[in-house]
Amino acid sequence: MPRADPRWWDEFHPWSGIEHGWLGVDLQGHVAVFTTAGYGLVPMEVDRHLADVDAALDQVGQLPLIASADDILRSAHGHYSHWHAYSAKGFYAYDWQQWTGRYYQRLSSPPFPISVGHLPEEIQAVAHFAEFPLKFADEAMVVIEYAEPPAR
Repeated sequence: MPRADPRWWDEFHPWSGIEHGWLGVDLQGHVAVFTTAGYGLVPMEVDRHLADVDAALDQVGQLPLIASADDILRSAHGHYSHWHAYSAKGFYAYDWQQWTGRYYQRLSSPPFPISVGHLPEEIQAVAHFAEFPLKFADEAMVVIEYAEPPAR
């Protein structure tokens, strides 16, 4: 599983308090958008390429819809149109759950999951910063753990 940079233990992250998204790819090559709710942990490789991640998410915003909003498989946690827009483009959509736990909760699933190989090269590269040994279709929750903190 991708792990968060140990500096999260001691430092204020550049994304802290500001909603950001990042991408990940699963065993099947399907892609998810993870949104931090301003405080979600991000994998080390994502953390090392924040500008690239932001640029890729801008490109994701420009991708065409491949499903209607009515086709989106919603979670039982209410209406999240922002996340459903990602799923209408073929992405699984997860959001950080700071107050009910410390994990990413899947809020919507695409009816037609997009394969990382069908995305523009820049988005593909960024999605591979976080490779998950699981299938997003099977995982309602995704946990990002800290890497071992540095020795003091």
